[in-house]
Amino acid sequence: MRAASFLLFCLCIAAASAQAPPSLVGAWDDGFAVNPDGSDAPGEYGLTAVDLQAIAVHPLTGEVVVGGRYIGGRSGLLRWTGAGWDPIDLGADTNDRVLALAFGPNGDLFVGGTFTSLRGQTVNHIARWTGSEFVSLGQGVDGHVRSLFYDTATSSLLVGGVSRGNSFSGGTNADGTTVASRNVIRWTGSAWEALGGGVAADRFSDVDAFEKDPVTGDLILSGDLFSRMLNPDGSTVRVGNVARWDGSAWSRVGNADFDYNVYDVEYVGGVLYAIHEGLSGALGTLWRLAPGGSWERLASFGDDDPLALVEYRGQLVVAGGFDSVLPVGADGLPVPGIAAYDPATGAWSALGGGIVDLNDFGVADLAVAGDDLWAGGDFTLAGGRASVNVARWAGTAPFDGVYATFRLDARRAEEAGLVSVYSRRGRYGSNDTPFLAIESGPAAGLYALAANAADLADSVLTATVLLPRGQRVRYGFGVDVNTVNDPRRILRDEDLGTE
Repeated sequence: MRAASFLLFCLCIAAASAQAPPSLVGAWDDGFAVNPDGSDAPGEYGLTAVDLQAIAVHPLTGEVVVGGRYIGGRSGLLRWTGAGWDPIDLGADTNDRVLALAFGPNGDLFVGGTFTSLRGQTVNHIARWTGSEFVSLGQGVDGHVRSLFYDTATSSLLVGGVSRGNSFSGGTNADGTTVASRNVIRWTGSAWEALGGGVAADRFSDVDAFEKDPVTGDLILSGDLFSRMLNPDGSTVRVGNVARWDGSAWSRVGNADFDYNVYDVEYVGGVLYAIHEGLSGALGTLWRLAPGGSWERLASFGDDDPLALVEYRGQLVVAGGFDSVLPVGADGLPVPGIAAYDPATGAWSALGGGIVDLNDFGVADLAVAGDDLWAGGDFTLAGGRASVNVARWAGTAPFDGVYATFRLDARRAEEAGLVSVYSRRGRYGSNDTPFLAIESGPAAGLYALAANAADLADSVLTATVLLPRGQRVRYGFGVDVNTVNDPRRILRDEDLGTE
């Protein structure tokens, strides 16, 4: 092993950077790494897929299931047992990938995506997993499935489709009858049912997300490039990428007129929130529907878009490929990959050190299982520790502590050498990686340092770490190869200094 180089510092916890917002209570689980040799050693349960798209939680057991493409080289569908991943065999003949998951109230799992067959039977983009077999929903739908939502009020499944290079025009029942409903359709349990005519004739469009109005029970959906919806009587209504279905007709949601993709919508405390993709270099944004029906912008996001929303402990958690949040009328905050918004106070919180090294789209989906928050997508670090494409935020911290942010600043001559080897878009573990090393105590280990847009042109790297309250720590900064993939490769005989 090539020798690591270290810089020695003394830093009081109380003097840590005040730039980062306070963190929610909890900590990232450090058990989702992957061994350098690819083996599944106990305690290292990362997923090596580059395309994890969906997470769902069993309504009775709290079991977590994830879906994507070629996860871990085994299957596009796996369930978390609490001690490892158990693949659900899709069959050797399965083509393409899982894009959407939803559980029914009895625990049956609905699976949607770009596939047309599972375990040798034709299912056409959607199927139900009973725990022992896949069952087709009629003869399926004729286009790729992007989103699923089980509506307990009507005991039916809402299906959102994609029309990009293919056409999602509706579903086919078991008897061969077809039901036209473009890009959105309902499965009643025995047959397909149209929601008016669905999206009105837009050539390229997606339905990416569903939500239910907690007061009226109306269905809210959002997506990309659908400006109008088609009612049962043939009339169309302008919706601007967010639409409401009251059971008999489509309508606009407030004064919605979003010009591009609304990736997700979520109700928190009776208020509807939406995240909007930045178009032609513009920043992605978070919006709130005000009581009068107007949409109010709450924040923008640096570097890349927000992609997913979920309510967690009464707060709105936003995740995606961003590295900072810029609240309207306030300074930007470094919250890489994931952040929480408190509707009661308007304040933002970090989730520890966030999710960084966002290789492609970042965090693609979020789900809550009891007191835990799960994130899936394309990333390698959560809280500065290896967490490959899947991460779990435990709502209970492993020890009584306080989050502190350590900073490595290239504007200081003695630190410039370490910062200069860092490539913001580089892959951790493939090149020299600057890291923070904490030598002893419950927080001991390596934490990757990362840049964010809230600092000066990548000149400042930071790591946010949960440290034991009221205790001193021994720490230092260093550079080494494969530090994330193999955290044991650190020269423990170095004097890291005493804080």
